[in-house]
Amino acid sequence: MTMNVLKSIFAALALLGLPVWAWAAGGFGPGGGYEGYDSAPPSLSYTPADVKDVGITEKLGAQIPLDVHFTDETGRDVRLGDLVKNKPTVLQLGYFECPMLCDLVAQGWIKSIQQLPLKLGDDYQVLSISINPKETWQLGGEKKKNFISGLSQPVQADGVHYLVGSQESIDAVSQAVGFGFKSLPSAGQYSHPAVITVLTPQGEVSHYLYGIEYAPDELRSAIVAADEGRSTSSLGQFIMTCFLMSGKDPFSALTIMRIGGAITVVLLTGAIFMLVRRTNRNLASVSTNSDLKT
Repeated sequence: MTMNVLKSIFAALALLGLPVWAWAAGGFGPGGGYEGYDSAPPSLSYTPADVKDVGITEKLGAQIPLDVHFTDETGRDVRLGDLVKNKPTVLQLGYFECPMLCDLVAQGWIKSIQQLPLKLGDDYQVLSISINPKETWQLGGEKKKNFISGLSQPVQADGVHYLVGSQESIDAVSQAVGFGFKSLPSAGQYSHPAVITVLTPQGEVSHYLYGIEYAPDELRSAIVAADEGRSTSSLGQFIMTCFLMSGKDPFSALTIMRIGGAITVVLLTGAIFMLVRRTNRNLASVSTNSDLKT
């Protein structure tokens, strides 16, 4: 039974590691489907160009620029400082036509909000800013409508804002909160982290929440701390990134996932091997003791 388990694990390892080993056999070299690589592939520490400099640099206590202007979901010109005031703000940076993480973040947001004892619009507000300067306020209006309709509770209209603006305004806010993103013109998309930032009523960075779903208790605590003007460290900083990599890159998202799976299998195989070895030693010891008694 043990040998069968080990054989299965090694077979899975072979399948998971195929993209890496295929390079060594010439499968990913010149003429093998990928251009621009003349020798060995990048190491596992390799950072694809599409996600280089993409991520979060936490800036707890930093002040966001309150004098920058955006256009809200009604087409009205608004000063950011006139929106971020009086109550904590949960800020999401992304873009409205994002085909990957942004909608998942919005859905996770809705799930968390519906479990909060706090009331959206009274105790805190939601602010979504597009990082794409070409997106329109009409699109922001549709996104706001979808967001509110997804909630099972009445929400004040002025408690939710969807904004679009110039590249200068976008950069001013993203740099203030440490939000690193990158435009991918060839794909017509953006590479960016999945994170929401909680701001104090004065517009200072209080807390970061990572991923696409947020524990209601952590979100509530972050909002309460922000309301009190306190900055709190995040419980976890595993950053998910939204990006589509170039087809010429051998380390596609699928390949990276397979490599991660291969590493997991290697670790699992080692653990099982040690367990089997220890079991065999114990059995041998028992057998020896039995023979001595006989």
